[in-house]
Amino acid sequence: MTALLSTNYGALVPEDELLTHQIVDTFATVSQSDPSWTEKIWTIAHARDNSLQVVLGVGKYTNRGVFDGAAGVCRGTEQWTVRAGRRLSSNPASTDVGPVHYRVVEPLRAIQVSLDHTEHAPIAFDVELRGSFAPALEDPWPDRSPDGYRVTHNVLRYHQIGVASGWVEVQGTRTEIEADEWISFRDHSWGLRPGVGKPIPGLPRGGRKIKQMFMTWLPMTMTRPDGSRYSLFVMYQEERGDGFLEIRCQAEQQDDDGASHRFVSVEQDLHFQDDTRRFTHGTVTLIDSDGTRRPLTVTAAGAGGFHLGTAGYYGWNDWVYGQWVGEERVEGSHVTDADKPENARKLHQLRDLLVRVDDPVGGGTGFGNAETFALGAFPERGLTAENSFL
Repeated sequence: MTALLSTNYGALVPEDELLTHQIVDTFATVSQSDPSWTEKIWTIAHARDNSLQVVLGVGKYTNRGVFDGAAGVCRGTEQWTVRAGRRLSSNPASTDVGPVHYRVVEPLRAIQVSLDHTEHAPIAFDVELRGSFAPALEDPWPDRSPDGYRVTHNVLRYHQIGVASGWVEVQGTRTEIEADEWISFRDHSWGLRPGVGKPIPGLPRGGRKIKQMFMTWLPMTMTRPDGSRYSLFVMYQEERGDGFLEIRCQAEQQDDDGASHRFVSVEQDLHFQDDTRRFTHGTVTLIDSDGTRRPLTVTAAGAGGFHLGTAGYYGWNDWVYGQWVGEERVEGSHVTDADKPENARKLHQLRDLLVRVDDPVGGGTGFGNAETFALGAFPERGLTAENSFL
């Protein structure tokens, strides 16, 4: 009798041909079985004149058996989105889902994102995002459940700042995307994150309650009068509750010669429109190890800013990213005015907003992508408790 070898390893997938394994298992398996394990990509391309914005993201949820994505265009306060989800195992090596496509052109240098023409929204695009600077790792900041037991957030992320080229079509009008007129930002993360799929029933709720939370994610691309370029990056998160205050921050400069510099702290004096929680203007101060302060003036470039809610962040029409929606499902959405307070609440306040940046100390001016989130009352920032929303 011939005995067959049986194993409890994951199935073989195309990536297993590569010499890149890091655990004793196949690429069908990640290091843990937590259903919130996520590998996610988000990309943004802004026209410098703030006329159009293009976004695309994909997510792979190995322990949920799901692959999904979203692509959108923002024109002023109007935005269109196409979302798609499918069974992961139907094509485990693919980074396509329905009409949404992501491709690596040159590792750690350039990627391509595209959206096919569909009946779900009058938008389509094909855009290359090419880094002007090397990708930069962000600090991982693990979080736990209120009782202190379960790790709920432990993600490693890198971002890259660059330019965009290609084309975008909106309602039959095609716009060429030129690298000297468009900028790009992208990030890639993997690990445990909250808000993946619908909440798991039967788990304890409550515990430490956050009454105020403020977050800024702000990559910037800068140019000096002599033509030299550099980038700046700021991540700031502040959480307040009964008996605790927690502040985390990271700030870094990258130069066009490959050099980089870390600052030790960040201070922010930012202001918002209360009813929509839209950022308007403010100052971000970078603090060096010797106490030197470097203020940046940051101002919204105008109306616009793609709301990530329609891509599944915090949910849209009962669809949250990472959620099983069937073998394959595609849908579209159109919001005519995202700045109406009632619409902003449905879209949630997290948005990708083009901002103008002035750095007198560093000598440069440029643009950034401001993702902000403010929960609770912050009178010093123009925000009331009555108008707080997720």
